Amino acid sequence: MSSRFTASTATAVLRKTLRRDAVARFFANLPRCLVGMETSNGAHYWAKVLSDLGHEIRLISPQFVTPYVKSNKNDRNDAEAICEAVGRPASQCRGWRARQQECEDRVGHALGQHILRARTVGESSLKLEAKRQTKE
Repeated sequence: MSSRFTASTATAVLRKTLRRDAVARFFANLPRCLVGMETSNGAHYWAKVLSDLGHEIRLISPQFVTPYVKSNKNDRNDAEAICEAVGRPASQCRGWRARQQECEDRVGHALGQHILRARTVGESSLKLEAKRQTKE
């Protein structure tokens, strides 16, 4: 994981490449800050870990990072582009989803599907009953 740290003046303060096992330890020793990450398979996991350490997390879709990549695509250039994209006032960042929120969304979706099925079955039975009565 490649990291780039900037001050409010947008100048690079620190550039550091971290192994996965060192990320949490490194961020635990930093004061609270804004952390921007490109959304990926592990982004929500790292968002939870870093949020638990007190950092503010912003996730940004890769399509909104690409315009800020200045040269070849590699971790270091991606980190710089993410930093640039997250720092823009009109950036399209989104929050991360906690495990509980994901579960609640799934339950809500399943409940909605159940209600829809029940309504469809009810409507079908009413139509059958109406057909039966018109035949009599």
